[in-house]
Amino acid sequence: MQSRVLEIPTGVKVRTLAEFRDASLGWTPRSCTCTWSRRAAQGRRRNDFASWIDEQLGLSELAAAVARTNPFPFGLEEVRRRLGRALR
Repeated sequence: MQSRVLEIPTGVKVRTLAEFRDASLGWTPRSCTCTWSRRAAQGRRRNDFASWIDEQLGLSELAAAVARTNPFPFGLEEVRRRLGRALR
């Protein structure tokens, strides 16, 4: 058995943390699943969101908080809540 991750472009583009936060308010719990699935499949330590926040915005503490959000022990709804709190 093998799973596959299909990435489907949403057309949403963000360039600032405020734009990212505003875009995240409309996410359903399932809409952020691929960032964690892809990280695990590629053997990466951080998800795409944490990498972007650190590398492009230079906000390493926030990136670390975002990297700690993980859907597997908590579920996607809790991840969405935690991301929302971190981004405020």
